[in-house]
Amino acid sequence: MQSLNEELSSANEELQSTNEEMETSNEELQSTNEELTTVNEELETKTHELIRLNSDLRNVKDSLRYPLVVLDEFLRVTLYNPPATALFDLTPASLGESLFSLPSSLDLGDLRVRLEAVIATGTTWARQFSGDVCHLLQVDPYIDEANHRKGVVLTFVDNTGIKRAEASLERLAAQIEASERF
Repeated sequence: MQSLNEELSSANEELQSTNEEMETSNEELQSTNEELTTVNEELETKTHELIRLNSDLRNVKDSLRYPLVVLDEFLRVTLYNPPATALFDLTPASLGESLFSLPSSLDLGDLRVRLEAVIATGTTWARQFSGDVCHLLQVDPYIDEANHRKGVVLTFVDNTGIKRAEASLERLAAQIEASERF
């Protein structure tokens, strides 16, 4: 009987020890749960901030009247706005494709070399495209958050009116010069 009492007492002590360990584990779990809840709230706040910033970026990009195309360091399309579809055959499936694999209404000539130079040097470059519609292309380096050049931003400004006015002025100047000779 005494042996049974000792065994029960020993088992009771083990249960109390186990119970204390479980209470400690429960407190640790509650503390971890509180930390996870705090981290989750911070993540939700950051997610809402990213959603808002993404919406801002989309609205700015889509409100630009001029074609805009962003390329990564391998000259693959990462972003474009609706007006850019008038110059390149861009669709959502074009994201990740090389700009030079897409049909274009422009004669791109040595553009690949120029874009690679902008990425390498970080120097802005511009070029005039003439045709039925004239565009001034400006290429700027795309700089990431670590201040590394990770691609290029192409902006095409329709300057057809300016080019036509310049041509008219040149014709008028030639006519004036010709009439002054006589």
